[in-house]
Amino acid sequence: MAMFVALDVMSMFWMAVVAVLACAQKLLPAKAAIDVPLALAIAGLGLVIVVAPALIPGLMPPTM
Repeated sequence: MAMFVALDVMSMFWMAVVAVLACAQKLLPAKAAIDVPLALAIAGLGLVIVVAPALIPGLMPPTM
């Protein structure tokens, strides 16, 4: 949930992408072949946002 707060402040597009993925994971039948990589991808995105947000397109304003 903390990642949603950080994404909301930075980019509505990325917040929507992560929210759709999290919602799909909760609503669709559980399958380890899909759930584990999806959970790791969401956690990885969160780590990249914390460590180097400039690597994610659309999160940081362009430098002048």
